[in-house]
Amino acid sequence: MSAPLGGDRLALDITARKRAELEVTTAAATIALRGSTTDPADYDVRLTADENASLPWLPQPLISTRGSTPHQTYTVDLAASSRLLLREEQLLGRTAEPPGHLTTRLTVRRAGRLILDQHTSYGVPALAWDGPAVLGGHRACGQLLVVTPEPHSIEEPVHFRVPAMRCGRRGS
Repeated sequence: MSAPLGGDRLALDITARKRAELEVTTAAATIALRGSTTDPADYDVRLTADENASLPWLPQPLISTRGSTPHQTYTVDLAASSRLLLREEQLLGRTAEPPGHLTTRLTVRRAGRLILDQHTSYGVPALAWDGPAVLGGHRACGQLLVVTPEPHSIEEPVHFRVPAMRCGRRGS
């Protein structure tokens, strides 16, 4: 989707109710463009998982194009017995183009307690965003966050019922 444009306010509010299994994805990448104003574009996603719910959030990447100023915010509220699989990917600029100024914030609470509050900023005027301590000159970044009620060691797999993806299409 070619949105949000500068000045836009795009908000998604998604809730997996008690014992529900709700997988959410997008049909294509989100492309943040400059638009007719230099105002930032807000892209706010609120995810809620009630008791014993499972919520895989698996969108396609956000592309921050030249001159864009997207502010992406994820606010996640989880019940103590819920499960979350969150994929977040950003592409900084299109081919042979500098990125816009992308800022993100990911806040996750479980049973009302803060477990993650992460802020990032990429593109000019952010300092050292492309240096060796952050992206090291790379133009793509992302993370995969898994929150479950059961403790897991690093060797144990965490299972979600998410079909395998092959070349952007569901496969087996």
